[in-house]
Amino acid sequence: HRDSSRDDAAVQRSTGGISVIVKCGSMMKALAAKAALLFIIDLPCGDGFSIPRRIQLSPSNKRVTVAVGARHRQSGPRTSNLVTTGLSHRHVRLSPRRESGPGRSAELMSSASASTEPTETRETLTDTPLPVAMSVGIVCSLIGYLYSKCLKCGFKVLWETIPTALFRESAGAGGGLLSVIAKHPSMYIPLVVTLGGLAVAILNTIYFPSMASAHDFVHVLSDSKDDDKMDRFPKARYHLLPVMCLSVLTSISGFSLGPEAPMVTAGGLVGVSLARKYIERITRDGADVSRPEAASLQESLAYCGAAGTITGFMNVPLVGPVFALEMTSRSSGISQAAAKNWKAAIAASLVGMTFIKALLQPKALLGGHFNYLPRASVGVLSGSEAVLSGLACGLGGAVVGTSFQKTVRLLKSMIWTGEPDKESKQTSIAKKVLVALSIGLLSRAFPQTMFWGEGSLQCVLDGQCTAFAATSHGLPAMLTQAAMVCPNSPYGSALEALQVGLAKFAAITLASAGKFPGGIIFPLMANGAILANSILLGLSPVLSPAT
Repeated sequence: HRDSSRDDAAVQRSTGGISVIVKCGSMMKALAAKAALLFIIDLPCGDGFSIPRRIQLSPSNKRVTVAVGARHRQSGPRTSNLVTTGLSHRHVRLSPRRESGPGRSAELMSSASASTEPTETRETLTDTPLPVAMSVGIVCSLIGYLYSKCLKCGFKVLWETIPTALFRESAGAGGGLLSVIAKHPSMYIPLVVTLGGLAVAILNTIYFPSMASAHDFVHVLSDSKDDDKMDRFPKARYHLLPVMCLSVLTSISGFSLGPEAPMVTAGGLVGVSLARKYIERITRDGADVSRPEAASLQESLAYCGAAGTITGFMNVPLVGPVFALEMTSRSSGISQAAAKNWKAAIAASLVGMTFIKALLQPKALLGGHFNYLPRASVGVLSGSEAVLSGLACGLGGAVVGTSFQKTVRLLKSMIWTGEPDKESKQTSIAKKVLVALSIGLLSRAFPQTMFWGEGSLQCVLDGQCTAFAATSHGLPAMLTQAAMVCPNSPYGSALEALQVGLAKFAAITLASAGKFPGGIIFPLMANGAILANSILLGLSPVLSPAT
């Protein structure tokens, strides 16, 4: 043995994927640290299955730092230059020093049984605990499930119960509005759409002018340059109820906007709020959570919450997290922040779906949104036909999506000409009411374009072979008497399908340009299916029946 107890020696040893760096006062301490490796791996910190990437001994403050996971560079006042992206850091206080002579350094005991002194453990947060992510998934799935129930009840009351009672009472009315509605039942559609637009405009303009939206979710989480971006995320206590109430009112009033964007917003609000509560609790319990770690947890649970609400609302346990993760990317992939949180988002979605199906819908049959016809009745595509169809639909979808964005931008520049801060609230409300009236008149002529399209996707997919009235968004026959294209029978020509497709496109763009709350994903999916039917009917003379 070389007597170099007063000089620090750095011993590096690499075996497989394990790299151990030990700074100590003697070779004996290095050997003791090496022997303690297996004990440290099994520390009860929830990551005993991981292999430590680095173990650092600090005799001056009697602390061992164990890092688990892949290493990356990170700068900050409270973090070292070399940290990990693994499950956690574990700071373990060592036992008091045992002096074996003047100037001797502290001795690291190789196991818990070899030390008679208690150790103090202080935990820091570097990754989202899966139990926390799954808890957020359950809470947000429940919110999405209850939201869907509110939509169904609101639709039934507004479009089934009230019209039936109203027309029954107005049958013997002598004059006034009731008599006009009795003679022209289809006028009920623009009346309800306009009144719904008026209510949303008043609430959004006067009472909730700065209400959170999906734009906040995307804008904050996609910002990779601001380390304090999560401080800008809205608080659930001020925004959750307005977001859900106004989106429900918009959707059931007949606007061609979907609830998927408000669901993402609501889930993100709840996820971030629960993350902040969790950080407060573990901080009170003695955990050391830095600002970057707190921001990372809030970001992760925002994705978990968004995935959970989408799953609870639409019963899509895999599409939910993919939808939430994709929203914060400007390209065809996902952002770096989303890539770090995909495991937590999927876990939240799956557990939330399990909770809904096991406890709230134990007798409901499993199934999707569509009923696919037998293969013999629709024919079989060859390989070349499938490739050509995919390319044509992809190109057509790109054209429709780009046209939609440019049209909305143009309409916004025409409707909202002045600066938002200088425009009076009365003017803003009046503009939204006029937009709602336009959508209502368009919906009277094409009632199959109403709502966000999820409930009527079966109808638009098979070219209205499934009657619009038979879907969950179907209207009573008396309300569709003025329809220019019958919504309850198959398209008679490509021109009919094209008219419905253009009307749907106009309804979506008007609602979006009018700044009504809601999403455009499902409406544009329905619009694409209608336009595809028009193209198919136009090409039917040159196509074989099987194709």
